[in-house]
Amino acid sequence: MSAQGTPKMKVVDLLHRAQILQRPQYERAVALLHATSERAEDVLIDNEILSEGDLLKALSGIYRTHFVSAEKLSKADIPRATVQMVPRRVAETLGVFPVLFDRQTSVLSVVTPDPDNAEMLREVKLVSGARDVKAFVARPAAVSAAIRKHHAGDVRAFERFERVTSYDFGQQVLADGRVMAAKETFKRNSSTIDEDMAFERLSPPPAQRRSSPDDDDDLMRGIRPSASAVRASSPDFDMPVPPPLPNQRASVKRATADVSLSAPPPPREMPRREPPSPPPVRSRAPSFDSLPPPQEPSSLMMRVVPEPAPSAERSVHAFQNDTTIELLTVMVSLLENARQELRGHSSQVARLLRRVAERMNLDNADTYAVIVAGHIHDLGKMGQFHLTALNCSEYEGHRLAAQKAYDTPLRLLEAVRLPPAIRNAVFHMYERFDGKGFPDKLAGKEIPLGGRLLAVADTYADLTQNPRNPFRKVLGPAEAMDVLHKHRGTIFDPAILDLYKALVLGEDMKAKLLANRHRALIVDPDPEESTVLELRMVEQGFDVKIARSADAARRLVAMEGVEFDLVVCEVELPDADGLAFLSEARKERWGRDVAWIVHTQKQGRAEAQRAFDLGAMDFVAKPVQADVLVAKIKAMLEQRSQSGKGGGAKGVSGSLREMGLPDIVQVLFHGRKTGKLNVKSGGSSGEIHFLEGAIANAVLGNISGADAFYAMVRFQDGEFALDPSFVPPKRLVAESAEALLLEGMRRMDEGL
Repeated sequence: MSAQGTPKMKVVDLLHRAQILQRPQYERAVALLHATSERAEDVLIDNEILSEGDLLKALSGIYRTHFVSAEKLSKADIPRATVQMVPRRVAETLGVFPVLFDRQTSVLSVVTPDPDNAEMLREVKLVSGARDVKAFVARPAAVSAAIRKHHAGDVRAFERFERVTSYDFGQQVLADGRVMAAKETFKRNSSTIDEDMAFERLSPPPAQRRSSPDDDDDLMRGIRPSASAVRASSPDFDMPVPPPLPNQRASVKRATADVSLSAPPPPREMPRREPPSPPPVRSRAPSFDSLPPPQEPSSLMMRVVPEPAPSAERSVHAFQNDTTIELLTVMVSLLENARQELRGHSSQVARLLRRVAERMNLDNADTYAVIVAGHIHDLGKMGQFHLTALNCSEYEGHRLAAQKAYDTPLRLLEAVRLPPAIRNAVFHMYERFDGKGFPDKLAGKEIPLGGRLLAVADTYADLTQNPRNPFRKVLGPAEAMDVLHKHRGTIFDPAILDLYKALVLGEDMKAKLLANRHRALIVDPDPEESTVLELRMVEQGFDVKIARSADAARRLVAMEGVEFDLVVCEVELPDADGLAFLSEARKERWGRDVAWIVHTQKQGRAEAQRAFDLGAMDFVAKPVQADVLVAKIKAMLEQRSQSGKGGGAKGVSGSLREMGLPDIVQVLFHGRKTGKLNVKSGGSSGEIHFLEGAIANAVLGNISGADAFYAMVRFQDGEFALDPSFVPPKRLVAESAEALLLEGMRRMDEGL
């Protein structure tokens, strides 16, 4: 069936009828649309049939409305309340994004590629509650990017459009198959590379071309691109640098369709030998002498890396499953046992990177790449110093040590054939955002995304876990983020810091609000047993510390200065009898009422009886499945809390700067929590009462009910504290929490 006459062809037909697209352009657009699933507007712009400005101006005249460019949309500061008027799922389904809401007239303005779709606008009107909806025209890819940026918090949503402006090149495919290459300007920092006009015959389609094993040698020598090395095609082909973003998957199909119009049939593909595993790419200037076949490159790769041979695909996919990640977690944790202060560090870095990757909506391959990089980044670096990006920038000794060892993990794992995205992340984790790092002095977004993410995660984990960090104490999440913020734009990527701050502080507070975190101490000389148990307990929300002896446990209790809710202890300790240590702890303030579980290789009846006589909650013989033991521990702690022996539920307090009041209310609402939220701001203090997630009442001075809640929603700065032991006697506010929030935000926007 022809594409003509279908909704997909609507814009092309409109432009052709308006004589904006001439017949050759129209036919070319039709051919391209047959080979891609993209909208016509994006195909016309991406293939340079029309510029974005010309296209939007034309559509603005046809639809008789205003237009909004991708650049304007990327810089627009849109209030959160306006964004939330059209929920994300509705926005994605209808292809529409709200940009402006006039409170006085109750008119909502939206951008959409289909401003003439009356049915769509009626649905937006119903969903948003606006009296009327005005539609401006924008290209589909820009609307989609705005949805990802504002609804999903994707800081890279508009990166596709930013990269396009970094290159100025053009070619024309002649009827005989030759390519006339115009002057290419490769913009890199402040320099340009100009080449003379050149003619060359079209090469076979990129899918038939192979990468030379010497490509990396060329890159290491810093070969500059020549005109003859540029991909022979019309402007529809993407340049190898920078790689296309994940949402540009159709570019390969688009390029293939263009070749079919003018290129001779491709020759048979010759068998090829498997090239050796390429080393990490060091060069700043890309080589175009041998182009890789079209594929969806990893968004974490900012360098040209030869295509892996087919036999390497199994190695790539081996790193894209949870079994491999679990194996890495255990093995690296065991290797880190030699350094007590860094025990579990790599696992923590990998967990942070997983959360960030999921928050950024990276594809599956890129997500697993940063997770693996987090696990292996410290392999072979177990020297005197902990080599983080911050430490290496601040201290000469750390920097010299890192310059010798930065590629040690890759050399140790050379036979594993790590995927390029993993290798580039580890190789470039010591680059600085201002270009003063090493090994290649890359700057800004020249640094692979994986390297920028790893630098922040590694430093943050060091500050919040390692008592021997530069501050010689473990910092809290907010303190650590303040330290990182001081190096914003110099060592670390500002956009990535903002993402980590929102994720770490928000998720940390959310976890505290939704769960009673139990502090657990594991006293066990066996690293294998205790590692698996620790991992399972951390997954279930426990805050876990480990000691290998009774003396180490005593020092940990004294150093941490916190009370533990639970001790899991082995009987056979290297420096003491575990039951004697239990007896000793019962005489100390920290261990008088603590829940104690004996987890031991000994299975004697006498030991079990003695443990219970000393007040142990349970006596568990090894081996036991860690999942089963953790589930049992959680159940016993809950029973202990209900009986009043565990001190009841713990309160949570924090700053409204860490998490705003609307976010706190939403967390408690969705978590169906019961309790009293005390809020202080300036000289005002109030209370919000929750009953299974619903707002039962609110009190602020002499005001109560919904009006008191609306007044407290305005608080921007201050403190809060949650008392989970409070149970409201009855519900006095009839509105739902969501309705109260929406009304409160509306009043705040209107200044009521």
